[in-house]
Amino acid sequence: MSLYSPDTTGHISITTPGAASLTQGPFTIAMLYRNQAFTANFMWYFYQADNFSHANFYFDGDMWYDFMQIDSNADITDLFWHWLVITKAGGSAIPRGHIGFYAPSGVLTWYHADFPLSKPNFSAVTRVSLGDEFGNGFRGDGAVLTAFTSEFNDAAVEASFVRSSADILALTPQFFSHWPESLDIGDPFVDLAGGGIETIRTGTWSLTDDPDGYNFLLGRSGEPKVYDGSVWPAHPAKVWNGSSWVTHSMKGYTGTEFVASK
Repeated sequence: MSLYSPDTTGHISITTPGAASLTQGPFTIAMLYRNQAFTANFMWYFYQADNFSHANFYFDGDMWYDFMQIDSNADITDLFWHWLVITKAGGSAIPRGHIGFYAPSGVLTWYHADFPLSKPNFSAVTRVSLGDEFGNGFRGDGAVLTAFTSEFNDAAVEASFVRSSADILALTPQFFSHWPESLDIGDPFVDLAGGGIETIRTGTWSLTDDPDGYNFLLGRSGEPKVYDGSVWPAHPAKVWNGSSWVTHSMKGYTGTEFVASK
């Protein structure tokens, strides 16, 4: 199930030791998000080690990236899920915004537009926060957050961010997280790419409905796989959730480090 925060008291912080260049171009950053009616939200902030934040992303029907706006013609009253994507080339370049209107009845409808000004590369970041750690938190529904170290063109955006975590993860993102990994609201969150670990969760969070037709499965048929040094054999690991045994992610030793199951 996806995560839901009903007001701006909630935020989640995730370290990014393997994804320091999230805001250094070229990059593609995408989130699958559903707003509440008549509300606006800070989607994410990226923080340096000294707590300086940059490259924030805000959605109020229009898209605001680092305080620059593009008019997306999105209706703030609609309760559709949206793919919200920012792309940028390396160096000082104009970022581009992409919104996929995720109507339950059919194919995603995309809108693409450039932001009005160029932006330089930002410094390396150490953590991602849903919402602002030092201000308004996250409000709405969140399902996926991911980033790549390449600038996707419009066609690549439309082809990549559709309805499958497995398809996105197969593209080798620098950072990838989706919320079903957390077995319960109080459990630590661990991402699937980028080495991120949840360090702070504040406010009120609950589970919510998943995006229509979205597939969170990662091709493991209920059995996680752990690297044994040469191959990924299946391990039907399960944990007791208080009422039944459910599958649970694992980590396996490669000989140099522990890597997450897939």
